[in-house]
Amino acid sequence: MGKRKTKNARDGGPSRPRPRPRPRVSEPDRNLGDMIHGPPASCDDVAAVKSRVQSTVLSLEEKLNQLHAPCLTDIETSGDRLRKRVKTLKAHVVALEIQAGESMAQFNDDFQEIQDACKDICTKAQSAIAHLMKHAAQDTLLSSTKSVEALRRRHFSS
Repeated sequence: MGKRKTKNARDGGPSRPRPRPRPRVSEPDRNLGDMIHGPPASCDDVAAVKSRVQSTVLSLEEKLNQLHAPCLTDIETSGDRLRKRVKTLKAHVVALEIQAGESMAQFNDDFQEIQDACKDICTKAQSAIAHLMKHAAQDTLLSSTKSVEALRRRHFSS
């Protein structure tokens, strides 16, 4: 025999969920629905509906105005804060541009000094190399002269 996979409320399982109650409709709304969907209305019924619609519209307009005024105030306040912030940021940008210009000028001056120092070092290095080559050539010439004389003495002295 196979086992049952689900349990019902009698076996200790979950019971069925209760159905949700329907929202209650107020009596005037029920009457309005009857007037709209029901038999043809009299002039008095139409006037009553018209008056209710107008009062509802006025009530909604008042609520909208009550909500609208604080929102406008908040928007204006936020706009003022943003304008002040933009003005402050523009001042910072101008200050940074001035600072960047000064830094660039200082950099150019420093770069020129470094370039002049490099030229000076290169000139001194070239002079030193020329001096060393001159001495090396003289030493080479001197040593070759000594070698030639030594060879001459060996060959011609005997």
